[in-house]
Amino acid sequence: MTNAMRRGAINKRGIFPRLTGYICVLLTVFVWGCNLGDSSTPEVTYGTPVDPEILFPPEDSRTPPKDSRMDSLAKCLTAKGAVVYGSSRCSRTKRQIEAFGEAFNHIVYVNCIASEEACDAKGIRSYPTWIIKGRKFPSFLSPTVLADLAGCD
Repeated sequence: MTNAMRRGAINKRGIFPRLTGYICVLLTVFVWGCNLGDSSTPEVTYGTPVDPEILFPPEDSRTPPKDSRMDSLAKCLTAKGAVVYGSSRCSRTKRQIEAFGEAFNHIVYVNCIASEEACDAKGIRSYPTWIIKGRKFPSFLSPTVLADLAGCD
């Protein structure tokens, strides 16, 4: 065994693991040292300043405006006999309800958690399921697709 091996300069793993460790320490000290000299942070600006009202609007403006098109679509779906079967626990049903917003109050909705018998009688196996003109559509449907299926203009 040589003197260099006894001192630990060269071991079974070689000298490279030690060198990479030293290089990492030196780079870390250099990077931190560069930031320690100047305590003031320069102001960085990109483009034009943005009004905070745009980024963080008041709470009342975050509610979507009442859409008369959605109201008329919901009323048309009900007039055409469309019914949606869903579950209050189902994320797709919640998404379907949110797609209509307040207009969903005009749609005939059967909650299959509360009315299991009604859903079983219709053979509902997945949520939401729309029944339009006697046909089942077992999935989330956009308002545009619903309007086409029901014949609402």
